[in-house]
Amino acid sequence: MIDIDLNFYFNGIEIASILRNYNQQCFIIFVTGDPSKALSSINSGTLPTDYIIKEDFHSETVKEKIKNTISQIIQKQIQPALVKEIVYLNIGSNSEKVNISSINYISSIPNNRYSAALQTQNSHLIINTSLGKLKKQLATYSNFIILKSYIINLYNIASISTYEEKVFFTNGDHITLNPRTLKKIDVARKAGEPNNAI
Repeated sequence: MIDIDLNFYFNGIEIASILRNYNQQCFIIFVTGDPSKALSSINSGTLPTDYIIKEDFHSETVKEKIKNTISQIIQKQIQPALVKEIVYLNIGSNSEKVNISSINYISSIPNNRYSAALQTQNSHLIINTSLGKLKKQLATYSNFIILKSYIINLYNIASISTYEEKVFFTNGDHITLNPRTLKKIDVARKAGEPNNAI
């Protein structure tokens, strides 16, 4: 967040231009008391995320605008880019595209080392690949926690009930797990980063 009128050697637009040269992806929010400065910021090529005019900096309207802009920025940052990410999985005799964000979990199949069960938001499928190979394939995605018998998408968890010993997913599905595993999942969710290879 940069005030355009800094009463300094550089003005806010010049500082924003320097920032933009170093980081094309940074978020720039201009704040000013002078509405006529908007055109200057647009012409500078700094591509600000937002432009907030402050009549009275302590007014609730300005605070609300700042809060909304920062919330939008945070949402863009934490919202996984997984909506379009596709992974190819061997389902049946074909290699099928599966949207990463649609996966709830993948589990081992008892007495079958060469296949795994895939539970997505809307289907249950058998994958013709071992859970070990799938762990390696999905380990690079930060939304998965890798457990001994499961790969669980942390972003699709609606809640965890230690009383019922269950993980509930956003589509209503659930799995039953022991309290120790539930605690590992809960810690990973709260940390925002999975604990791989637990």
